[in-house]
Amino acid sequence: ELFHHVLIRLMSMLYCSALQQVADMKDERFDIIDNAGLDPAKLSYLEAANDKTEILVQWIQRLICDNMACGVLTAAPPIMSRVFQELSKGVVNFQNARKIAEFLFPLPYAQMISVMLVFQWILVPLMAFTLVESTMWAAFLSYMAVFTFWSINFIAIELEMPFGDDLNDLPIANIMKDFNCSLRTLLEEDAQNPPAFTMQDGYRKLSISQWDGGASNRCAFRGGRVAASVRLKRMGSVAPTRLWRGSTSAAVKPLKQQPEGLSNSEEEDPPAPEQRPPHAILPCEPSGGGGGASGASAGAAA
Repeated sequence: ELFHHVLIRLMSMLYCSALQQVADMKDERFDIIDNAGLDPAKLSYLEAANDKTEILVQWIQRLICDNMACGVLTAAPPIMSRVFQELSKGVVNFQNARKIAEFLFPLPYAQMISVMLVFQWILVPLMAFTLVESTMWAAFLSYMAVFTFWSINFIAIELEMPFGDDLNDLPIANIMKDFNCSLRTLLEEDAQNPPAFTMQDGYRKLSISQWDGGASNRCAFRGGRVAASVRLKRMGSVAPTRLWRGSTSAAVKPLKQQPEGLSNSEEEDPPAPEQRPPHAILPCEPSGGGGGASGASAGAAA
């Protein structure tokens, strides 16, 4: 259980730091799962570091290796190697996202396109009214030619930077909330073990039935935004969340006041769980019968 709680807190901080590094927003404070039980000295070191994402990946890898050595994770080596492969794949995808955010379209190329569009806006009507006899058709063709090329240019401008505050950008804050919802779901008691099954003769027929999947309770994107408040309210007793800007003051102590529109749920956060001593960040006491579940949880979180 200690390994699970440390792992999801590090994963939440890792996801948040990666989003903060690629985002170009006015307010880059995102929700993370409460990390008050982690070592304050480690969090202070994380605040002063420039490469927070790389440090958190290192901590997660070291956490998994230490728990494998201590016997907490007893999954087969091929399964555990898959966990590290997924972490490395995530780092590669993160670096690709940084390329989009940091290396914008070349300025001379963009200026040349703008100048050519202005020339096209002036010359197309003149050519259309010269070559086309009908005034109505000349005006229609001029409008369609100019409108089409300028629309393509504005669409390219919107796609150039998808990590901002514009209406057409990705809902980064809500994506972070959805990730926290998934992590908190993995800590629920019913999610730790598969359901029991009682075999009967009638079940061998394998009949087919319809299942809606509980659409009203799941966290889904609707209209470019995430309806995560329902799941946050339902799982308030698992692990609270708080806003984090990557600094020690926000990571160690909860924020007393939050800006309007940035609260992670309509209700107040539930009380923080009992803090563990700082030295317990890397557990070395195997939990009886929970090794396989711990390995599977690490793979799912990765």
